[in-house]
Amino acid sequence: MHPALLLLLITIFNISQVSAAPLSLDDARHLLNRTGFGASPAKLTSLIGKSRSEAIDIITDGLSSRTTNPMPLWTQQFAPHHSIRNELGKVERRKFNEAREQEIRSLRQWWVREMIETASPQTERLVLFWHNHFASGYSGINDQAISIARQHETIRQHATGNFREFLKAIIRDPAMLNYLDNDNSKKIAPNENLARELLELFTLGEGNYQESDIKNVARALTGYGINRYSNMQFVFTPYQHDNEEKEIFGQSGKFDGDDVVDLILQQPAAARFIAKKFWHAMISHETPATDQIDKLANAFRDANYEITALYRAVLNSDAFWDKKYRAGLIRSPVSLTIGTIRSTGVVPVNWQTLSTELKALGQDLFEPPNVAGWPGGKSWVTPSRLLNRLEWLKAFDSSCADCTNEMITTTGMMRATAPATQLMNASSADARGRTLMVTMASEEFDEPVRYRITLFADDTILWTSGETTLPGGRDTKRFGRAQGEKNLPWRDVHFDLPAAARRFDSIEIDYLNDKQTKGADRNLYIRHAVFQNRLYKANSGVQTNSCPNRKRSNGGVMLCNGKLVLNKKAKTEKTTSKAPETGTLTASGVYLRSVQSPKRKNRSAIQFQLTDVSIDRNQWHTITANFHHVKKTDKYELVLLQKNCWPDCFERWPQCGSNKTADKRWSLTIEPGYKQQCSYKNLASTDKHLVDALITLAPDFYKLSENAQKLSRQNVFNSYTGWAPYIDSIKHTVASMDINTVSKLSIAQSAEPAEGMNNMAGAISPMPLANGRTLQEYQQDFSALIEASAAKDLSNILLPSESEPVAGGSLTDILSSLTYQLQ
Repeated sequence: MHPALLLLLITIFNISQVSAAPLSLDDARHLLNRTGFGASPAKLTSLIGKSRSEAIDIITDGLSSRTTNPMPLWTQQFAPHHSIRNELGKVERRKFNEAREQEIRSLRQWWVREMIETASPQTERLVLFWHNHFASGYSGINDQAISIARQHETIRQHATGNFREFLKAIIRDPAMLNYLDNDNSKKIAPNENLARELLELFTLGEGNYQESDIKNVARALTGYGINRYSNMQFVFTPYQHDNEEKEIFGQSGKFDGDDVVDLILQQPAAARFIAKKFWHAMISHETPATDQIDKLANAFRDANYEITALYRAVLNSDAFWDKKYRAGLIRSPVSLTIGTIRSTGVVPVNWQTLSTELKALGQDLFEPPNVAGWPGGKSWVTPSRLLNRLEWLKAFDSSCADCTNEMITTTGMMRATAPATQLMNASSADARGRTLMVTMASEEFDEPVRYRITLFADDTILWTSGETTLPGGRDTKRFGRAQGEKNLPWRDVHFDLPAAARRFDSIEIDYLNDKQTKGADRNLYIRHAVFQNRLYKANSGVQTNSCPNRKRSNGGVMLCNGKLVLNKKAKTEKTTSKAPETGTLTASGVYLRSVQSPKRKNRSAIQFQLTDVSIDRNQWHTITANFHHVKKTDKYELVLLQKNCWPDCFERWPQCGSNKTADKRWSLTIEPGYKQQCSYKNLASTDKHLVDALITLAPDFYKLSENAQKLSRQNVFNSYTGWAPYIDSIKHTVASMDINTVSKLSIAQSAEPAEGMNNMAGAISPMPLANGRTLQEYQQDFSALIEASAAKDLSNILLPSESEPVAGGSLTDILSSLTYQLQ
């Protein structure tokens, strides 16, 4: 037999033997730690004894784009009106910004919960990997939480799919286009940010492209932007796109974004670049050998860039199972915290503050430091961060009673204590009827904040929580005061009320243990309370405290011992609203979007943006009404553009005259007899009512926008006031016409849902269950694992076998071991 063929057969035989060898406890723990977060006893038991190939099948078959918990309700709704934020008054703008902070906070809490509970931690690990690969941050896109949430959905949808399709989705992602300034990239002035990062950070790496490639990729991506007036959607604007010849990677053509993706994936460096990132994420921080990366890259490329093919190739590689690489990856903050929770089954009572604690540990979800993402590796364990990690583990250990080696070898593994303030089993609508939720945060100094909540009916006490602590506050002794309330560790605390207490008319919250010293302070912050769909805002309450006058604060900011009283009769807001009268155009606001000087030669225009519009049961998120003065005819037109309405302006677009254009531009001359014009006659009846309303109410729109912030600029002010006689002319023209369909405009301010109410079902929810299993089930799982493996104590289960043995083997010993920082 030919020596080369013999060598090949021997290699195949050896691989087959290794692949068929049963997994030990160490192997199973290694596989689970590298593909997910920690290793739960049930998962370990299910893998021990399986062959390597069977175990890999279990992991890859368990990948899923579906989540255990639905995303917060607001993520499925229309985008907030970010385009009018600067037109809001000071108070309204503050409320708008607070609502965005509430959104991102709820999104972070949701993802933390999902990572704790999911049956597919391998999916969450991949989603986190891609979130760091295609990095964009909440604060970097002007606090547009809705775009971050939608980007997360895009990442989740493509995380285990095809990389080519993934890239094509990313270059259309509004958060990414905003973050890298491509939404303003036009043919006359291409922006190179997205083009550069697409080549350098997302696909090829430095040294695998030319500067000329960046410039031409930027040209190919011109016109890829965001329509901020239509639900923050991606929009391609053909007239802003450079459709001329471009040369990229030595090839010429009239390339667009999709062509660029295809050209990139023709480069050998693309598969190697992504394969190397997978190597560093799943195998080692060390630089791999060329042949090791080539094998992974070839598998990726040969599978037409299917991500699961690369994932399987990594898991099947010798390097992944090589013992020299085990215990060689430094756990990220997410892996450390979520992995500890999932491995032990103990969910901290203050789990809602975990996203804030992750920020202190260096991994603020949805807020990577820059477009390069978190660098990982040794950056996770700088001296200050390592101290914070050990402090977190110490606090976690203190929440778990009797987590000892002796307990694990019998039947009871863990027993967690939870205060009465934590609602453990509120999973139905009934929970919302009997549960008081208070959103609070604290700054700690030496000990947690202590407080008491009391419910009154007149002057009679119906119920009290008793003196209660609020764990998980910001440690001001170590980190100093929070810079702004958005940086506080906000959490929702739930109280299950007895029937007799539910008829209360006021809530009293007492802050009991204020303390202050130079550079450190203990404070309590209250945002609101919620009971039976009624919102009690802290800034509407009556607050008294012992602070000197110069330090007194209101609105739930309790810097000294004192009390906050929320009164049911006078200080609440309901979430229901009265339906508008029939025949009335209702909007939450009217804003001046733009105005062109009447001095223009041929025509000038003024645009009014209407938000949350409704008429005759039809509703729009946004409508922009354009009024044009055509000087050649001295007439006026109403113009609507499809791109400036959401949903579509009309149920049926008339196909006549200038309205046949591809971008759906509709116009109507405002004159007696306008109802006979083709563009009006061919509208649906409900669309005619909208047009009648817009024409009739043009003077009202003008009057309502006279305080627009834009008018502080002299040139805009001059153009606006110059339109006054034109608006009067439209008014006189309308007065001479027969329009009886609509007679008035109603401004019903509904810009933002009440905080805490837009995701009520998620707020009143039970404590997460690690891996979806109760502590009692975890106890049974540990017993089963003891029988199925050679584990003698906790260190055998929680620590890599390659680590130094831990004396004592208790949870306290294990968590304080530096080896526990590795996986």
